[in-house]
Amino acid sequence: MSTRALIINGDDFASSEAANRGVLRAFKTGILSSTNLMAPCAWFPHAAAIAKEHHIPCGVHLTLACEYELYQFGPLTRAPRLSRDGKGHAFIKSPNDIPKEAANEVFDELSAQIQRCIDFGVRPLFLDAHMGAVPRWDDAFLGVANQLFDQFQIPFLRLKGHPERELPLASVSGLGSGPKEKSLKENLRAQLEELAPGTHWMLCHPAEERSETLSMELHNGFAHARVIDLEALCDREVRQWLDELNIKLTSVPALLQR
Repeated sequence: MSTRALIINGDDFASSEAANRGVLRAFKTGILSSTNLMAPCAWFPHAAAIAKEHHIPCGVHLTLACEYELYQFGPLTRAPRLSRDGKGHAFIKSPNDIPKEAANEVFDELSAQIQRCIDFGVRPLFLDAHMGAVPRWDDAFLGVANQLFDQFQIPFLRLKGHPERELPLASVSGLGSGPKEKSLKENLRAQLEELAPGTHWMLCHPAEERSETLSMELHNGFAHARVIDLEALCDREVRQWLDELNIKLTSVPALLQR
């Protein structure tokens, strides 16, 4: 039988203490393989300390947008064109609103985010963009992505048209993607059964449900959905499914050593 392998990555590490605790729990007692750091967020030093202490493989979640209203974070470079107030305090809500002409500011900002991870002693293993900011749907910042690769030699999770600069994956999907009328676990079971040979990537957003995450809610149920991710990652039955279906959990370091 051809090998089927799976990497499960937790997005938005450092976005909140609840996310940091969720990633840690899912990595230590669940099936989480790796995570990606949001360097501009207030809880970044805490996340970096957790990653180093528990040897969690990390990427950089390249951040150019803050989707929240009552909870905000902004560019490390304080670039006016990347901020909603024109003063560098808080990122624009959607990366689609960043002008194409701001490519130099985008490169400087994302370079600073990668460097901050390195300065905190975390070796980034891959790059991925929060809310699809880079290279963006219209490839506005594809040149920036290639510049980042040239400077840091860190592969991207996905980089259209440049497979030699991507992680070698068979597919990328969300944990439990599928019909909305079914539960996450039902959809996850179907996903696992349908995996083809190769190494697959599933992204998720584990977090504990606390007053912190509830106050960040973008819409009703936003925080609880992250708790559902965490519960699935730590569910013994889900781990049994992997054994039953002969799916091997793997990691980014193992993938890069091939």
